[in-house]
Parts: sequence; C-alpha cells; structure tokens
Amino acid sequence: NHREDGPSGSVLPLMAAMQQCLVMECGLSPSAEQDVHEALVKVLEAVHDCLLRRELQASRGGLRVPWAPLKPWPLGGTLAKCRAQSARQAFLDLWQGTLEEARLCSSCGLLKVDRSQHTQAF
Repeated sequence: NHREDGPSGSVLPLMAAMQQCLVMECGLSPSAEQDVHEALVKVLEAVHDCLLRRELQASRGGLRVPWAPLKPWPLGGTLAKCRAQSARQAFLDLWQGTLEEARLCSSCGLLKVDRSQHTQAF
C-alpha cells in the first residue's frame, strides 16, 4: 500500500480499508464495523468540505468590484453560486436522510409536500 502525506493522501487508504471491510461484511467484528463507519464518515465529511469550498469559490467569483460596470442578468457568478448551493444542499439531504415526501388528498386533491428534517431523519 502506498500512502502519501497530506489530506488527499489519507483518503485513499481509508477507502481501501472500507472496501476490504465491505467485502468481508458477513463476519465483521464490532471494531471493524466501527472502523468502516469512521472511514465512511471521513469520506462524507471530505465530500462536504469540497462542496462547501466550491460554493465559497463560486460566491467570490460573483462579486463585482465597485468600478466595474454592471452586467446584464443573469450573472455567471450568480448561476455558479446557485448550482454550488444546490449541489451541497442535495448532498446534505442525502447524508442527513431528509427526503421530500408528497402527499395527495384523495377527496379534495390538496398536495402537501413534507420536507421536515425532524419527522423524516433516519
């Protein structure tokens, strides 16, 4: 196994260990399950950090300097920021287990969309 120094090099051994533990899923000991869980959480945190960094870079790119002329709508930076926010929010919804549940009343046809984290979180 090859291990590099730094934050990017530490993810590869975690992924390899997680893959090895998932292959032997039938006979995992509690300590191996804990190791897999910790590795998965680290991977999810790294993905979230990357998405957050992308969102911050997009918001910085949309800033206008005071002497620059106004641009017509839609601003490219604004669209990039919206895409980055949407990607991060979708990831957080999947990670935290928040889903969108639509309920349709059969008698009156009222459509209610439930997106509450408290009622749907796993």
